[in-house]
Parts: sequence; C-alpha cells; structure tokens
Amino acid sequence: MKMILFRLSRLISVVSICITTLGFWLISSLIIKHDYANPYYSWYGLAEAVGVLVISPIVFILIFNWICFGRLSIWIKNPIKENIE
Repeated sequence: MKMILFRLSRLISVVSICITTLGFWLISSLIIKHDYANPYYSWYGLAEAVGVLVISPIVFILIFNWICFGRLSIWIKNPIKENIE
C-alpha cells in the first residue's frame, strides 16, 4: 500500500509542478500583454489566478504527503530505498 501511495505522490508532484509552471507562464504573459490603460482591469483577478494556478497545487501536494507519509515535502524519497540503506 505504501508503494502505491508513493507512486501516487510522485504523479501528483509532477502534475503540480507542471501546473505551477504553466500558471507562472500564463500569469507572466498576461502581465506583459496587459493594457494598462483599460479601467476595467482588476488586480484582484490576477491575484485570484495566482492563487488557483500556482499556490493551490503546491498546497495540495504538501497536505497529501503530510497525511500519507508524515512529511511536509513536495518530493518524497522512495521508501523501499530508504529501508535498504
């Protein structure tokens, strides 16, 4: 069971890192292409996008690893290799 959780943790970590990278890229491109003369633009919308696309996946994987492994880490070491050493 621990090996399944380990592999699931690794999968979620890789997906979270991809989503975070995509979120940074998307938000930075929105900032660069933004029309600052537009009075309807809201910084609140950008802050919400940062929270959803960047912070949420990282918090999710941290909570998942803490509940399953008791470690507050994004990348968990292989439990089988830890037992061998």
